[in-house]
Amino acid sequence: MYVFPVYLFFLADRDSSPTVSNPKMGSPFSNKIAEILCSKEQYPPPQEQPLPPDPRMASTSTPSAAARVLRTTMFRISDPANQQKLIQAYNKLAAEQKKDGKPYILYMAAGISLDPARSRGYTVVSRSEFASMEDMRWYDEQCPAHAALKEAARGFGMPEPPLVIYHEDVPLVNQR
Repeated sequence: MYVFPVYLFFLADRDSSPTVSNPKMGSPFSNKIAEILCSKEQYPPPQEQPLPPDPRMASTSTPSAAARVLRTTMFRISDPANQQKLIQAYNKLAAEQKKDGKPYILYMAAGISLDPARSRGYTVVSRSEFASMEDMRWYDEQCPAHAALKEAARGFGMPEPPLVIYHEDVPLVNQR
């Protein structure tokens, strides 16, 4: 069996029903096809389905209990020996951090600033990641390992307390 392609051209204006313009098929049958194809009752317009929310683009305007929290802490310590001692204190914190008997910090890194001219006097920077705001608050207020780090840092001759910034994690680029 050989199938011939049929091309239908629908012509309609606002006040009339659709008709078919095809010089080879101007039959009532082709007009009926046009009516069926254009019928709103038989073929309703497709319903637009909303896209599922992209978790990477979550709103940061209202904190979420389930969102990860990133914390950056910057210290002004001028003596390079004290900078190294603070890094060692962070290494100890990373090894000893526990909440309910289990490690709870998802990620931690600490290092010495590589560009003193652009760092505005901040010489040591720490970055931590927590599963929730609750974990970050526990770290700040109750964690014994963090309390030991804070006590050690007080003896390093800082002209002011460290700058601490924390926010919900909203990845914009993640190529890890």
